[in-house]
This record gives sequence, C-alpha cells and structure tokens, in this order.
Amino acid sequence: MSCGFINRRYSRGRKFLYEEEIQKLIEGGEKLKRKTISTLAVDDNYRSRLVKTTNLNETLSKLQQFGSGICRIEVAQENGPNYTGTGFHFGDGWILTAAHVLRNRDKVNMARFVFFPPGTEISFEARPRRAIVHRLLPAGRRPDYHNRDIVLVKLGFQYTYGRKKDDLEEWEIDEQQLLEQSDLFNFTSLLEKTFTPTGDEQFSLKSTDPLTIIHFGSGQNDRKKFAYDIETYEVYKHMDLKVINFAFSFDSGASGCPVIQRVGEKWILVGVFFGGAYYENEANSIITGQALVWNQEVVQHIEAGREAVDKMSSFKQYNVFIPFSERAQLVLETKVKEAADLAVKHRILIL
Repeated sequence: MSCGFINRRYSRGRKFLYEEEIQKLIEGGEKLKRKTISTLAVDDNYRSRLVKTTNLNETLSKLQQFGSGICRIEVAQENGPNYTGTGFHFGDGWILTAAHVLRNRDKVNMARFVFFPPGTEISFEARPRRAIVHRLLPAGRRPDYHNRDIVLVKLGFQYTYGRKKDDLEEWEIDEQQLLEQSDLFNFTSLLEKTFTPTGDEQFSLKSTDPLTIIHFGSGQNDRKKFAYDIETYEVYKHMDLKVINFAFSFDSGASGCPVIQRVGEKWILVGVFFGGAYYENEANSIITGQALVWNQEVVQHIEAGREAVDKMSSFKQYNVFIPFSERAQLVLETKVKEAADLAVKHRILIL
C-alpha cells in the first residue's frame, strides 16, 4: 500500500532528479552542466528545461538544503501491508504531512520518521506521539485527498507545560538532542507572511507556472526525488482557496510532501501535496495529485493547534464506550472544554 499513485501509460520519462544527480551537477559546475544533463535518464522536455535554467547550481544547492528537512514516513500495520508517505519539518520538531498518511492515533503510534541529509540517515522510531489534524476544508467523511486535511506529529519533547526534567521520557530527551544536532531545514522559513485570502498577489499560479516538490517513493524505489520546475495542469478556485492539479503522475509515497513556488529570488511554501486525484484531459485519464494553496488563515489554525498541544499536559478520550457518568464529568473539565473550543474555532482535532 502507498499514499500516491503511478500511471505508467501517461509517464514517458521521469521529470525529477535524484539527490546523487543533483550533487553531481553541483560538483561539475556550469562548464560541465550540459554534458552531465545529457547523461541523465529523464524526459527529453525536462532535460531541455534543465539546460536552459540560469544559475542552475545555485538553484540545486537550495533544493538540496530544502531536502534535509524532508522525511520518509514508514507506517507499520498489524493487519495489512506497511506503507510510506512523505513529511517535512515544520519547526520545533513538528512534522507536517497529509492526513491520509497518518489518519488516526494507531497510525501515528506506528510511524517511523527518517531523514536523509547528504551522506547520513537520521531516524525517529515509532513512539506514542502528540499529533493534531487540521481540516483545510470543512470536514468530510474521512481524512483523504478529497478533503485535503493535514496532520502534524511531534518529535522530541512532546509538550513542556507544567513538566520538570524528571517528568520527561528518556526517548523524548534523546530525540530532542538529535533534533538540535541535526539542523533539519525548517519549512516555516518559506511561509509568506503577507499573502491575501486568495493568494492572488503572491501566487499567480496559472497552469503554466512551474512548481517544485521533493518527496520519497516506496518499495524498491524509495530514494528522495527532486521534481524541480514541474508543470501544473490547471488551477481553479474551491471556496476561498485555490487548488492545483498537476500535469503528470507521481510516484507512490509522494503524499504529504511540500509544494514550493519560486517567485523571483524568493522561494515560497505553497501547500501540501495530496496523491490520488483523478481527472481526464483530451488524451488520457490521469491519476496524479493536487495541492491546496495556503493562506494566512490556514497558518494561524496550525499555530493555534501547536500551541494548544504544548499547553495541554494530558488528553482524555471521549466516546460512547466510556460510562455516562464519566463522560458527563469529562465535559466539565477545563482542558477538555479548551480542546473542544479549539476544534470549533480552528477545525483542529487533537489525536
């Protein structure tokens, strides 16, 4: 099982670079650029666009820097095949991904997060972690690519409010030290602080506008992939947000990766990739992916959820299997009410 789809009939050649190819291009410099690109097993049109890219080394160095903050999410299942998705570091040890990659508490607890900075591997093993789900759109039946929900999962210290050093678990301390030593790229640095509710000023996002995604595959082809300067198929409005349909199919495991746009010399985090979208054009039926263009309101919802998790020292489950008297008492507790208020105001679900 994987969180993305492949349509080989539509894909005539890959339109991405592996990290070792990026490193080879950087080391070769501008003088060897054409020769190196000519040896790459990529789509011919994509090869031509790479050759025409000005300051290619500078661009690829920037993408490699971004890549240090991308992780492969490996989810083990007791009653089914394991699967993978992609996530990215959203600051302070938070990993952001698509909610259908980690759709519930069981999946969060069984997930392993692995980063691959050049020449090394940094892994965070499966633990009982804090996590929040944010509904980018009004709630649907389940977290999937149609609803375009996102989830954030905490690495390192799970929360700090009211805790002393002796209260911390040993694995939390070890992970926090690893985070501080690793210098993972923080994608909040690519957030645009002034975009409008529709994104019109900062993001033109016509169907011809190139974007970049960095993601992992699955199975035997699980290396990090840098899809730079890729084309979109269409951009349309849904409610007060914009939706991007991509122009070609993606490898499995791409769900949850960041979507980045270059505007002049600035790189901007546009949103999150959701694998599994299906649409038709004149030539093909395409199984590919979508992204929802964020706005400032989405960022505020995320920040509210992260702050709430850090301040809530305990969580109590509320469901019909709890005796009625206990449920009644639970509703009266201040922290539970705070969580409910948060869910209503910011469309946040704390797992």
